Amino acid sequence: MSTDMAYAAGIMDGEGCLTIKQRSASQQTGSALSTSYSGEVTVEMTDETTIRFLHELFGVGSIRSRQRVAQNKPVYVWRVTDAAARKVCWDILPYLRIKQRQAELIITLPVWPQGKGPVPEEVVTMKATMLTEMRSLNRVGA
Repeated sequence: MSTDMAYAAGIMDGEGCLTIKQRSASQQTGSALSTSYSGEVTVEMTDETTIRFLHELFGVGSIRSRQRVAQNKPVYVWRVTDAAARKVCWDILPYLRIKQRQAELIITLPVWPQGKGPVPEEVVTMKATMLTEMRSLNRVGA
């Protein structure tokens, strides 16, 4: 068991957000085929050391900071998307206790290569179903 991966999984279970983001490629068409879905992992906290640890451990993602409105402490955010999010989820999956299903959804989210033509309707439907499940899992109070 990797102590660092187990620690990272604990951070994800407690402070992380594992989700699927939906983005419209073209707001004008309104077509489901113009919608893209991507896995995303974020951790947001005031402890910069922990955020930098995650960034260094996995070697992916971006770090940004912002000032909290009502407090003096800055908030640090580590964000990872797409294939890198899939890799992070794969690495921590054996150690997760609370967000295992969210990680599985990110890992198994179908990828349709650019230039391969339109995404088949059944793949679009599968992604939309996974998004609905993810939203249910991440609902406050769930």
